[in-house]
Amino acid sequence: MKPRFRSETTLVLTRPAGYSDVPSQAMTGLGGDISGINTQVEILGSARMMHNLDLELTLQNDPEFNPAILASRWTVPWHKPADRPDSEDLGIVAENVTQAISIKNVRNSDVIRSSTTTNDPQKSAEIADTLAQLFCSESDQRKSRRTDRNCFMVVGPGGRAGAGNRPAGGRHQDPAAANPDALAAQLSETRTTLANLQSRLQELDQLDQTLVDLDPEHFRGEVPEIIHDRILSSLSRQVATGGAAARIALAERVSELIAQNARERAELDHQSRTLSQLLTTLELEYEKNAGVTAELRQFERDARATQLLHETFLSRLKEAAVQQGAQTPDCRIISTATPGKQVAPRSGLTMFLVVIAGAALGLGIVLVRQIRQAAVPTGSDLELTTSVPVLGHLPLATIRQRSQLAGYVSTNPTSPLSEAARNLRTSLLSPNSDAPPQVILCTSSAPDEGKTTMSIAFAQSLAGLGRCSDGRAQHT
Repeated sequence: MKPRFRSETTLVLTRPAGYSDVPSQAMTGLGGDISGINTQVEILGSARMMHNLDLELTLQNDPEFNPAILASRWTVPWHKPADRPDSEDLGIVAENVTQAISIKNVRNSDVIRSSTTTNDPQKSAEIADTLAQLFCSESDQRKSRRTDRNCFMVVGPGGRAGAGNRPAGGRHQDPAAANPDALAAQLSETRTTLANLQSRLQELDQLDQTLVDLDPEHFRGEVPEIIHDRILSSLSRQVATGGAAARIALAERVSELIAQNARERAELDHQSRTLSQLLTTLELEYEKNAGVTAELRQFERDARATQLLHETFLSRLKEAAVQQGAQTPDCRIISTATPGKQVAPRSGLTMFLVVIAGAALGLGIVLVRQIRQAAVPTGSDLELTTSVPVLGHLPLATIRQRSQLAGYVSTNPTSPLSEAARNLRTSLLSPNSDAPPQVILCTSSAPDEGKTTMSIAFAQSLAGLGRCSDGRAQHT
């Protein structure tokens, strides 16, 4: 029998802060909902959790949970195993994993203990911890989905209060056109931008005029303040010290600045024309909407008041809807699994049972032999059975062959057999010391009961007294 190791993980289901299940407490006297905890226990041991655990740890490749792997190893080469769908293998693996996992709730508490028993201590700990982590993750996701669904039903798909209650249809309107203030702000911004462009154009005109008036031939080393160019300033200092090359470079730099200003003026002219057209359009639109501005503002004030009431109502309704999601208990792992402890076979119990079974077997053998024994075990039992006194009791001789008996008795006068023979001699001769027996016959009711041994030992003891002149052994 292979050793089996068990690891245990402890989880606790905690209620959100402020939650109280008054009916459950009143009926059970406990701090948690018994039916809710039992539901979580069933979810923890469900087939879906086992399937997710199989996918997470690839238990389908473990021979302990997938017997098809062992079957494929022992398949005869010319025998092709039957093809089975993966779903069937996954079902078998999930069933075997379920049998290896035990889930129970600690009485009068919100604590759940999940234990796993496998043939490897590390594997037991890994399966127990992974199952607890998957359960907590699934619990958090389920709670989040329920809360989101309730919020979606209350708030609507628009993402803010009241978005789901807007009437469908209607034309899309420009935000600036729908809001007169935004239109006025855009109009003011456009005017400001156009004025800045015109101011910049005037600055470019002055800069061009200054550059045109700048004569490199009669330059005295003074650059007008309106020209902000470090290269031109550097060249002006070189011209002041004298040098034809510096004057040529100064003339080229002036030409470059005039061309650069021309390009910038062309771009600003294009932007100015575009902004002028936009300004004209905005002024026409603003004049067209000026008549309804007061009415729109009144509508806005009414809408703000209505929206405030609506958001207050939705906030209350959202709290009630979210409460349903908050009732789902949070899962928290309070004790992770350690490498499994051996639970089977139990060595101490096995040794105890083996000792008990051995003692019982030995006692049974002794009783059976005692019951089936036909001989009289002791001399006292023989006296009680036959009512005849027992004169002596001879032990077995420590020899292998009967031919060694005479030599054993003569060479070992102090052996137990010789002592017993002398005692027997005394018991026979003492009562008849005046007329000792002349012939002594030794017989028995069955063969191999020790007649020859007793005769030789007794004759040897009589020979020591000089009273044995002849001895004969006869089998009849």
